[in-house]
Amino acid sequence: MSNSLGQFQDVISRRLAGVGFSYYTADEIRKLSVKEITNPIAFDSLNRPIKGGLYDPCMGVSPYDKFTRCETCGCEGLECPGHMGHVELLLPVYNPFLIDKLLKLLRAQCLKCNKFRMTNQKLKMFANVFTLIKLGYIFEAKEYKATCESLSVLQIQNCKDATQVQSYADKRRKSSDYKSSDTEQIMPKKSQTEQEGAKIYMNNIKNLEDKKKQLLSLINIKQNNTDQFAKGVSYTNAMNSAFEQALKEFWNSINIGKCPHCKEPQQAIRKEGFSKFFIKKSSSEAKKSSNQKKHEDDYTSDDDQSESGHSKADKANANQKYLDPLEVKELMKRFWDEERKLLNIIYGTIEVTPQTLKNSSKGFMIRRNDFNMFFIEVIPVTPNRFRPENKLGEQTFLHGHTVVLTKILQFNVELRRMIVLQRQSLSEEKKKKLIEQLDTRFQNQLQLKQNQNFQQNINSIVKLNDVITKWLDIQEAVNCFLDSSKATKTQDREGTGIRQLLEKKEGLFRMKMMGKRVNYAARSVISPDPNLNTNEVGVPLFVAKKLTFPEYVNEYNAKHLRKLIINGPFQHPGANFIVENGNKISLEALNEQQRIGLAKTLLNNSKNKVVYRHLQSGDVLLFNRQPTLHKASLMSHIARVLPREQTIRMHYANCKSYNADFDGDEMNLHFLQSHLARAEGYHISLNDRQFINTTNGNPLRELIQDTIVSAVFLTHKEKFLQKEEFQELVYAATWNMFEKNNNSTTKPYKIFLVPPAIQKPKPMWTGKQLITNIIKIVVQQNQKKDYEQGVFMEMKAKLTADELTGIYKDDTVVIFRDNELLQGVLDKNQFGAGATYGLMHAFYELYGASLTGKLFTALAKLLSAHLQMHGFTCGMDDLLVSKESDEQRLQEIKAAHVDGVLACAEFVGMKDYEVPQNWNLYNRPNFVLNSKGRFSSNVLKRKPEVDYLSNENPILEQIQRKLVRDPQLAEAQDNVYKSTMSQKGSKILNTALGGLIKKFPFNNFTTMTNSGAKGSKVNHTQVSALLGQQELEGRRVPVMATGRTLPCFLPYDPNPRAGGFISDRFLSGLRPAEFFFHCMAGREGLIDTAVKTSRSGYLQRCLMKHLEALKVAYDYTVRDADGSVVQFYYGEDSIDPNKVKYLEKFRFLAENFTSFTQKYDPYHLKDSHDFDSVNRFLKKRKRQESSETQQQTCDTIMNNFLPGKHIGSVSERVYKNVKEYIKKEEQSADPYSNIFNLKKDQLTPQKFHMLFNVKYLNSLIHPGDSVGCLAAQAIGEPSTQMTLNTFHLAGHGGVNLTLGIPRLREILMTATDKLKTPVMLLNLSNPEVAQNKEQVQNHARKLQKINLLELVNNIEVKEQKIIVVENTILPFNERFRHYEIKINLEDLEAIHFAFQLNIDTITRRIEKIFLPNLFQYINKELKRDQKSELQTRVLKKKENESSGMETEGLVSDFDKEAVSDGEELKKAADGLVSEVEYGIFTETEDELKSKSKAQSAEPVKRVPTRTSKAELFEASPYYNGHNIEGECIVCNIKLPLDSKKLLMVNLVEKILKKTLVYEVKNISNATVLKKENKGATSYQIQTEGVNFKQIWKLDHFDSNTIDSNDIAALNKCYGIEAARNAIVKEIVTVFSVYGVVVDYRHLYLIADYLTFSGEMKAMNRVWMDESISPFLKMSFETCVKFLTNAATNNEIDTLSTPSSSIVLGRVPQVGTGVFDILHKI
Repeated sequence: MSNSLGQFQDVISRRLAGVGFSYYTADEIRKLSVKEITNPIAFDSLNRPIKGGLYDPCMGVSPYDKFTRCETCGCEGLECPGHMGHVELLLPVYNPFLIDKLLKLLRAQCLKCNKFRMTNQKLKMFANVFTLIKLGYIFEAKEYKATCESLSVLQIQNCKDATQVQSYADKRRKSSDYKSSDTEQIMPKKSQTEQEGAKIYMNNIKNLEDKKKQLLSLINIKQNNTDQFAKGVSYTNAMNSAFEQALKEFWNSINIGKCPHCKEPQQAIRKEGFSKFFIKKSSSEAKKSSNQKKHEDDYTSDDDQSESGHSKADKANANQKYLDPLEVKELMKRFWDEERKLLNIIYGTIEVTPQTLKNSSKGFMIRRNDFNMFFIEVIPVTPNRFRPENKLGEQTFLHGHTVVLTKILQFNVELRRMIVLQRQSLSEEKKKKLIEQLDTRFQNQLQLKQNQNFQQNINSIVKLNDVITKWLDIQEAVNCFLDSSKATKTQDREGTGIRQLLEKKEGLFRMKMMGKRVNYAARSVISPDPNLNTNEVGVPLFVAKKLTFPEYVNEYNAKHLRKLIINGPFQHPGANFIVENGNKISLEALNEQQRIGLAKTLLNNSKNKVVYRHLQSGDVLLFNRQPTLHKASLMSHIARVLPREQTIRMHYANCKSYNADFDGDEMNLHFLQSHLARAEGYHISLNDRQFINTTNGNPLRELIQDTIVSAVFLTHKEKFLQKEEFQELVYAATWNMFEKNNNSTTKPYKIFLVPPAIQKPKPMWTGKQLITNIIKIVVQQNQKKDYEQGVFMEMKAKLTADELTGIYKDDTVVIFRDNELLQGVLDKNQFGAGATYGLMHAFYELYGASLTGKLFTALAKLLSAHLQMHGFTCGMDDLLVSKESDEQRLQEIKAAHVDGVLACAEFVGMKDYEVPQNWNLYNRPNFVLNSKGRFSSNVLKRKPEVDYLSNENPILEQIQRKLVRDPQLAEAQDNVYKSTMSQKGSKILNTALGGLIKKFPFNNFTTMTNSGAKGSKVNHTQVSALLGQQELEGRRVPVMATGRTLPCFLPYDPNPRAGGFISDRFLSGLRPAEFFFHCMAGREGLIDTAVKTSRSGYLQRCLMKHLEALKVAYDYTVRDADGSVVQFYYGEDSIDPNKVKYLEKFRFLAENFTSFTQKYDPYHLKDSHDFDSVNRFLKKRKRQESSETQQQTCDTIMNNFLPGKHIGSVSERVYKNVKEYIKKEEQSADPYSNIFNLKKDQLTPQKFHMLFNVKYLNSLIHPGDSVGCLAAQAIGEPSTQMTLNTFHLAGHGGVNLTLGIPRLREILMTATDKLKTPVMLLNLSNPEVAQNKEQVQNHARKLQKINLLELVNNIEVKEQKIIVVENTILPFNERFRHYEIKINLEDLEAIHFAFQLNIDTITRRIEKIFLPNLFQYINKELKRDQKSELQTRVLKKKENESSGMETEGLVSDFDKEAVSDGEELKKAADGLVSEVEYGIFTETEDELKSKSKAQSAEPVKRVPTRTSKAELFEASPYYNGHNIEGECIVCNIKLPLDSKKLLMVNLVEKILKKTLVYEVKNISNATVLKKENKGATSYQIQTEGVNFKQIWKLDHFDSNTIDSNDIAALNKCYGIEAARNAIVKEIVTVFSVYGVVVDYRHLYLIADYLTFSGEMKAMNRVWMDESISPFLKMSFETCVKFLTNAATNNEIDTLSTPSSSIVLGRVPQVGTGVFDILHKI
């Protein structure tokens, strides 16, 4: 070639290594700026930009002036990139994004000495800890911190000992027998033990000091670890986590009291909003201020004081002082000067380069900020093009940002004026003259700020109130400019600040950087086209003319490109542009002669020419449907230009991949623009290669609907085809394979026919032979090699023996031998979605993606053509049921309604209830034809209690009483109904569908549903049998407040029809009530679909952002962006989920041994792979295991050998299964089932094992695969299929479990330790006991929470007004209302048998808990009544204030007697329930205060006095005695006659329910579940709540098999590995309810990611903060928060995550971008 490769792909010689974040200083902004903006006016009266205004021409060309040249760069129009200006603030303001960090620093420092309020020893320790962590020595940093703390403890102990010795010496000196010459007697003599202890102490000190020095030596990397840091510091997520934890400990270590350096007390600092700081005045300052205030008030008269008196705010601010930004800045400056070293390491990043290793003393430098980052002195102004003004006619409206900047400028000018004219009593003319002189002398604000007089006087000037107010206005405007949500005014919050531009879905990061608008793309409605190949997409001609590809001109394509140039842009195929040396020539503007002339000179200077040609048939396109939930939502297709079409055309086979239908869906086309991208499109992302669903390894592409019906009709036994039909169908299926191969130089292909099945009297072929013929024609298309043997497989059809009867009975099993279909009917199980191990799956496994795509195309065309011959439709006769079956169906429906009522009666305790035979619960008239052929008028007449239920029926009253008493029983009632009606409904549908007039295969509707073409048995059931029970959120139809479900039913009607059981069918129509119920259920489905879309979308987004950087390395480990190892082998076996299904299908592998051998060609691997090492290892391990002297080794194969280099390096589970299969085949006695006997000439166990090892090698995951994204898609895409039903009944025990998306959010996004529905599953240790249901129930009762209400049979309350006593009328204030409460318990023996409770325990609970709670509640109710009465009186008094009545005394009485409404009832119990003392009687606030004072005055050591419960409630003024005799409890209460009337029965029930008799902490209930295992029945206990420690104490439970859904509790009690397994189990449980299967490799990857750091993580923004990539964090959520942290900490993004690469337009380092290619330049 004359042209080099460089013309096709630019060689990358330099690449961006990373992006650092920091803050621009004021000087840097000034240097970047081209103009200081000083004028708040943007345009003059003629709408021309003003010099020095916000649209100054120096800042670039306006979008409205495209042909104007820029005054700065001279570029024209849009070619000008724009230039930045700046606004110089006269006084600094706070950075609103750092206001919280600034407050933390102000509170951490001593305002006197400006040091951290922490000892020097601790400061030094934390500085070294931070340095070690940021160098990557995480473990060493923790060890150093522990060493310092241990050393500190020893030193403190030494100081204590020294103090004791000094004290002893002082006493000796003061004693009378002290001699001045005898110095030795001053010190006490140490014993030998003390001397040894002192020696050990000194050794410990020395060891710790040595260890400390050794750890500190690591900081000097220049001397120790130069090689380790040759490529700089490798930042990891663990380093970020450790640093945050250490920093948190640092802030917590700040002294709250006095400063340890200068002993100055701490002064409280608070912030107000985002603009003010206040400091609490010291006591001396406050006293001085108050005296001054008092002195000023003495000169103020009472009238003046009332008018100009201080507000409450003034009084509150008397003890605090306002700190202006200049003062705060000075504090921070001094603070930074004192603590620079520590603050630099906190707010800095360590950087190691070859220069620092050479020049720096310790080998590194710190990229750092200073205190100026907390303040803003200069505001950058974006170029004009990014703030375009809006023009409407002659009017001009400013951009939102320009409006705020105008405010800042205006306030700045006003502030300048105030400072200049400070308190000068000048005339307006002199003021104006002074301002003009100032403007002449100082051209801009910077010159004024740099003036010496200004700097000297500014501190006194800013104390003026007017200046402070205007200063705060500037702060408010700056806050609004940067973040409108921080504005104080509501109208300003509606604006768009810088933060609002960056954040959320419409922000710059997600809208403009992560998701970019692209060229060379098209979007249109999709339409189906069965005539396309399955890997093609039909492109309309007008689209093909618009989409172009850049073809670089060379001598090989010049002839072709000349024709395209001559055709021009309007004739297809043609070209639109030619680019030469960067100049674009549009062919649209040239005539034909000019284009011909241009084509002739095409080879002149051809190296620099590019022709943009039209899209042509055969080009590769990316095809996408949104939402892009998984990999198959974006695939490449081969283009086919369709001249007469107006929409994008697509084959049916791809509908499942895209989740697309043709009801108006739109899809996107992307035309790839480089040969490298086209190569990946043809060979990697082509839809033929996306046959397998990565989520679970099942086939994804399918033939659907009519084609499956056609396949059933074509392949049944009675189908024969004549020669003409056979040839026509063969040609229709295969003609497109040969249209491009006529002139091919490769081996010739031809259409051939297999011999007919019947020769005489005329040749006839079966439908099965037609399938065989097509497969053989497709197989010969293989370009690589000729296969000696075809597919051998067996697979069950979807049609069962119930449909395939008689001569069809053998066709339930599909058998292929050497590509010949010998037996079976082809249906959805062979080429439908999810048809695992079917025909297409087996073909894909043997022949690969290309031939499978051709077979898909051939079968689709064949079956479509056959259906045109055969025909298919559904008629009414396909739906009709025979007269006998219909009558039987009607009788069963009536019986089902009766059974439903009886089940409800049994539930409410009416076991003897009977339903009269003449009741018509179904209540549907049976219209029949009379002799005249007309329907008879059979109108139902309903008489209460004769034909139907009435309101007086006792069952209604019983249901109402039970449900009103305990509304939670409604759920149990629903379960009874659903269980009963489900059985009856199954019987009804079997009767109806078994009695259809037309049977399979003549019944087209049955053929369609049973073959899997469309619909299911449910659809046929609803049409021909009944609709069944309608459910809303897992429950029956809810009742209204009246107890009715609809007005046409009775209250609490037990008829199943009233609860939503629809026994009508679509065939004969629905009645209005049934139609309404069915609409309710349908509406719930629509709401679920609308709600779950956002929930599942956010779930997948969280998963994707956390897992996107996980990829497979070349050693098959899974690593994060920082190089952290998440898994040592992907999925624990390194197998690709796409290739896992046939890996352990040993029979299929053996039967197709020859084909697999040809496919994989094991012999060519000898030179590149090791065949012997694994065998030697296995022999050695076997000898060790058989040796009696040595223990069994646990060493695994993959632990020693990398699977990609060593043949036979497989997982232990797979190795064991292969050995067992070989052993089973060798021991098989049946010669026809032993595969080694059947193929003994070519297959031996050794050959099979070797082939399997090679198969395993070819199934390995590819290095670079983005397995994190695949795992996120595997969870996110199926979650869209799940409804939002939060609860689901586990087993039959009625325990509710959170499921669906809410449960996934608990597991993955929150990792909460407070589940909504925590449960435990307990197994009994004794297997015999576990099989006895009664004994298991006894153990379950011991775990249940028991309250007094469960022990009560009934409650009786008698109320009596007492006005006369012993014939004496009581005074009004002594009259009372008497209540006699009689509580009858259940039989005491039954209570003891069921709960093991005796009368003494019950009596103790009643007297200690129930009665005190009862009187406490009564007292609270009466107080509430008094409170409301007092409130009414106060309101009346306020209305009468004009009459001069005083209300102060009344209000004070109201305040005294007010009682807290939020007081809760206290609970107490013995044994497992902690006992709580109650103070149930009221005490005034004064009494309580006096008591608290008395208690505080008492000495610390005192004996608490306790009052018995009986004394407490018996002292109540409402108590009138109680009596407990056997099962009867009587309590007498007397209340004032004028008191509030209480509903005593409800009150007593409420208190009884809250009075616990027995409970296990955190466990509220326990139910028994049935467990089936290999035919044996046993029982286990499921608890509501989790308490592992209490269960461990109970011997009858097996502690080794406890299971729970509380992952946090498992982590706390059993460790992180148990939590990891629990995560996998819980996700599987959630998906299994909805029938979704996810490959366990994805689940284990997610579980490992959440736990590999040793603690439970969650996929939310909190844990995202640990990531090393600021761009990744910013593109997730709270962009400005992460951006601020990155700039504050001087973080560096090394572009190791896909998000950071996409933001900067780089190829992500995953997939084909995981490696680089070196090119010689």
